[in-house]
Amino acid sequence: MKKIFLILFSFFYLLSFSSKADIQKIFKDGMNALAVGNYEQGIIKLRTVYLQSPRSKIAEKARFYVGYFAPDTFQQKVEYSAFLKTYPHSLFKKKIFYALGLNYYVLEDYRNSEKYFEKYLWEYPTGEQSENVNFYLASIAYSNREYSVFETKLRKIINNKNSKFRDICIYLLKKYYEKKGVLEKVKQLERMLNNSFPLSIRSQENNYFTIQLGAFKKETGAEKLKHSLIKKKLQDISIEKMGDLYKVYFGVFLTKDECKFYYKKLKNMGYEGRIIEKRK
Repeated sequence: MKKIFLILFSFFYLLSFSSKADIQKIFKDGMNALAVGNYEQGIIKLRTVYLQSPRSKIAEKARFYVGYFAPDTFQQKVEYSAFLKTYPHSLFKKKIFYALGLNYYVLEDYRNSEKYFEKYLWEYPTGEQSENVNFYLASIAYSNREYSVFETKLRKIINNKNSKFRDICIYLLKKYYEKKGVLEKVKQLERMLNNSFPLSIRSQENNYFTIQLGAFKKETGAEKLKHSLIKKKLQDISIEKMGDLYKVYFGVFLTKDECKFYYKKLKNMGYEGRIIEKRK
């Protein structure tokens, strides 16, 4: 009897070990598929991981990446909301709070955007995205006519001389005081700008993101698109010749999240394009 028990125990132990090995392989295959741009196949495999082995250590990671590589904003919200309910103490919360805040911001659902951005600041007040969060919260406050919050958030960013948002915050605050007629503060902010204002937030790193809005065989086509964009009050338009094509780009953005935000705005204006990562 004892011998039979040992045989059965060994069988189920090996079966469990084999199952864990299979799950690890499915996870690895899923991540490899995502790495080469096969998102649909990658997501299917990662779903298999957390559905077949929901209590495994790797299930949490699989579920996070299913949300991260979701095909659209709506699906990402669904995946990340389910993730937070399943793993309320996950280390991935920081990334998810920021992503959900940004998703709702792009969709102009400022109530939910503010909720997740505030969650981010509450739990990670010095997180790497805290400055971005304050910038977006300032914008939301302005939309809600909460002008004291708007001023406070922008002032907080301006006080950091190394902030990538500093110049644009000075400019926005200057425009705000111009409307209010507070000339003394306008002059003070103009001195801080030193009579110059960057048309975009430029990255100090080698990589940056931009939006390609067209590719033409003739330079005249590219120039025509550029002038039409300028007429729509869009700035920082560039034309770059690559091979036989003249490509039109809009903006130079520090992060892909910021690029996605402006990409959404351009789509709403009727322009088609794609996000490009480039090197200086």
